[in-house]
Amino acid sequence: MSKIVDAILNYVSRYSFIILVVVLLVLFSVVGYYGYKKYTTDKIAVTKFADVANADRSNKNATIMMFFVDWCPHCKTAKPEWDKFKTAYDGKPINGYTLKCVEVNCTDDSPANYKGESSPSADRIAALIKQYNIESYPTIKLVIDGGETVEFDSKITKDSLATFVNTVLTDA
Repeated sequence: MSKIVDAILNYVSRYSFIILVVVLLVLFSVVGYYGYKKYTTDKIAVTKFADVANADRSNKNATIMMFFVDWCPHCKTAKPEWDKFKTAYDGKPINGYTLKCVEVNCTDDSPANYKGESSPSADRIAALIKQYNIESYPTIKLVIDGGETVEFDSKITKDSLATFVNTVLTDA
């Protein structure tokens, strides 16, 4: 029996350093993994800018409006491009702003109809035309947070509108 014990001790003593290193490596790996799972993973919460004192976390809105009339040939050409843009971007967040696309048909811009009766929608349209100083059609205006107004002055295509909105809302 003593020969067997001596053989085992001799065998273990030759590889004792390697066995010790492997056991310690496994032990530290298990402890490290447990510590990581217990103390960091549960504590991480996805809250955007929660730890920044002066971060602006309010919802910012931008409204892009297309003023057009039914009888204008330029408006008829621009309308399909506007519809493509509106489909792609209406309600979507762009550079921290939620974009809202609004169409304003200014065909009925007279404050009174043929009987002299006032129409609420006609009054509203006339007020918008005056408020945004609409002089020609089609006109596209971008209103940032209900304040600053930027006029679009280029050929109306989906790509040019997207570039305009991205550029203006990046600089805002």
